[in-house]
Amino acid sequence: MDYKFFTKDKEFTYLEMGSSTYQQESQQLIEQGFIEQSLIVSADSPEKAQAMFKDEHQGFFKKLNMLLGPFITSGYHRS
Repeated sequence: MDYKFFTKDKEFTYLEMGSSTYQQESQQLIEQGFIEQSLIVSADSPEKAQAMFKDEHQGFFKKLNMLLGPFITSGYHRS
């Protein structure tokens, strides 16, 4: 099954893309302020999909922090 994830602040939720109500539910989430993520997770169960999303999401932020850390660290000044 394929799952699409939506995030808002530090929360996330997901929808099964094969569901007959996917379009309607995704629109409702967007109207509530959730952001649709581009990542589609294929997994045997919702629990596995969530674990995969968390791993990917945390990995992305770790990479972003490594790249941008010097530029967003408080107290960092250019000479």
